[in-house]
Amino acid sequence: MALLACLITHQAKAQETENIDNKSKGITITGGLVAVINFSNHSHSGISDGKSSMKTGFGIGGFLNLGISEHFSVQGELIINHKASRFQWQENDGEYRYWGMTIPIYAMYHLPLSNKGIITIGIGPYTDFGFRARFKNNGESVDLYSKTDDSGLPLMKDSDTGFGIKAGYELPCGLQINAEFRHSVSNVIDSNSSEVKMRPQVITLGLAYRFGK
Repeated sequence: MALLACLITHQAKAQETENIDNKSKGITITGGLVAVINFSNHSHSGISDGKSSMKTGFGIGGFLNLGISEHFSVQGELIINHKASRFQWQENDGEYRYWGMTIPIYAMYHLPLSNKGIITIGIGPYTDFGFRARFKNNGESVDLYSKTDDSGLPLMKDSDTGFGIKAGYELPCGLQINAEFRHSVSNVIDSNSSEVKMRPQVITLGLAYRFGK
């Protein structure tokens, strides 16, 4: 369906003259849908012989783009994510699974090409809001957001912040192919945060479609 919409939109755009395109001024507002696959794990310290391996997840959502000029815009996104990773330390081997929402805000640079495609590069902060996080180890599943008896704090925090970089290519019709890397600056460990540090990081590959171009 996206490819069909792409062809139809491209045909319509071909009928417009460059004079009409050049008359558009001021901030333009466009938006669209996003679907990604993600590969996530945690950078960490304070865990002897710890190893965090990436596993595959997915995400869906949308974005709103405020076009400042032909080359610059600000883009906000909202993505519902399912992420997974594997964690090993000493004799233990477990799986981390997470549901949550990511809200990045990117300053975007756009490089129009002669074929009317656009190369895009963006950088900016993001915040993650966790809905649910569990760790499965030796047949047991632990809710990482539940408070522990010892400290009265959960094992992990349900939000974190960091920075991301995004690069992609947009076809003349608005169909986009994107790659993204995000790394948290927050330690998501809560009940033992003075000794153990864990910071989420994720790589995503995705498709998006921009309406109202």
